[in-house]
Order: sequence, then structure tokens, then C-alpha cells
Amino acid sequence: MDGTVNATKPHTTWPAYAAPECASPLVKGDLVFVPLNENIVCYELATGKKLWEQAVDEKAYSSLVAVGDKVIFISQGGTILVFKAAKEYQEVFKSDLGEGSDSTPAIAGGRIYIRGSSNLFCFGAK
Repeated sequence: MDGTVNATKPHTTWPAYAAPECASPLVKGDLVFVPLNENIVCYELATGKKLWEQAVDEKAYSSLVAVGDKVIFISQGGTILVFKAAKEYQEVFKSDLGEGSDSTPAIAGGRIYIRGSSNLFCFGAK
């Protein structure tokens, strides 16, 4: 809110259906990426207009993480999906951890750390 909205009148920019169950939405530039049920949805930040929706077949409790121009998604079942932070869906990478995960990835020192249900995974360039 920029202070110009009359607080006595309802003002909605984002509809309630755009809210995820557990994970936090990710804002990257003028886009918002939301893990929503078994989908990832991309909205225009200023208007809330849906730009695309991609089925991922599994819910996620972990929040999305941006690395450069890419977004990392990890499902509860352990699917890792990397896609471009763009107005059209563009998958870059997809793999399986081999176990579930409810944790948001951590990025440090050029590496990605993911806590699975039984193991801690570390990915990075050699």
C-alpha cells in the first residue's frame, strides 16, 4: 500500500485463490511465482493477472528460491524443478532427490543445500 488508498473502503489487488497453503510466493522483478496446490502459477505483480500455470503433480511446503534468472521448486515428494523466471513457462532442469522434502533450499557459497526427509543434499559446480 502506498498510503493513497482509502482504508475505509475494501481494496483488493490479489484474490484469495492466489494464496498458497504453506509456501511463500516469490517476487522476481515484475513477476510473482506461487506454488499452488499441484501447480506453479506466475502472476503479473502489479495487476495479479495470471500469465501461466504449470502442473507439477505434487504439492510443495518449501518456498520457491530464485538464483539469477532461474527459480527452484522442490515438491514434497522430492522432485526438483528449475525454470526460468519469465512471462512464459520454460523448464531448465528436472530431477528427483529420491526422498521427500518439506524444506526451502538454502543458497550459500555457490552451492544449493536441500534437507530431505533423511539426508542433507549439496549441489554445486566443481
